[in-house]
Amino acid sequence: MSKSPAILETMSERILVCDKSIPFAGMVAGELRNKNAAVALVHTAASGEAGSLEASSASAVPALHEISWTRRSQLSAKTVLLETRNTLLSLDSALLVYDAQAFISSLSGELESVPALLDDYIDGYVFLVRELASLFLHQKKGRIFFAIRPFPSRPVLPGSSETVFALAEAAFIRLAEETSAYFSSSGSTHVSCPLIRLGDGDDTEDATWLADKLADPDAGKLVSRGGSPRWVKAGSRNILGIL
Repeated sequence: MSKSPAILETMSERILVCDKSIPFAGMVAGELRNKNAAVALVHTAASGEAGSLEASSASAVPALHEISWTRRSQLSAKTVLLETRNTLLSLDSALLVYDAQAFISSLSGELESVPALLDDYIDGYVFLVRELASLFLHQKKGRIFFAIRPFPSRPVLPGSSETVFALAEAAFIRLAEETSAYFSSSGSTHVSCPLIRLGDGDDTEDATWLADKLADPDAGKLVSRGGSPRWVKAGSRNILGIL
């Protein structure tokens, strides 16, 4: 059930959250809806059907609009942005979360081929970030939040799912840092790219903290310009003036 334009106009921020297969991303989306933000939650074909999430009880989170995404498709990245803007009327910020352990837990059946998984979890983010960067540069405002939960190093069989997602994690970090560095050095004061490192503690506190930053249109504007990209630990307060 999509919301009418009149209802959407009363909402504060309009935010894309990626993606539903990560429980933490869903928690942040719920916190954002509680803060009266308009939220589009991206899901892949394996994690649900497109549409809206209905509240399961009186105390449940209000409906979130879901948007389908095919990771390895460049066209799908364009479609995600188009549908998000059509649904939310505009887009102020995006949150991209990488959590290797959550991805591994969501895999069903036998492990896909290594090249296919790498295509999914590397190319998918590259395509989506490129579309987001292009949109925010065009509209001269926007924020791309990258959040990562570091995957602990451990001895595993080469070619296993752990190896695949560790490689994809390194690519995600590089993509986040290069995107942040680009906006920091471009002189654009209206487009920013905060980098968030999640801990292994209470996800509820981290989700609330991150939702607060996303719901605040001024958060992220103080990202240092011209320096090396810095990752901020979730829950931090004014570390080096970044958030």
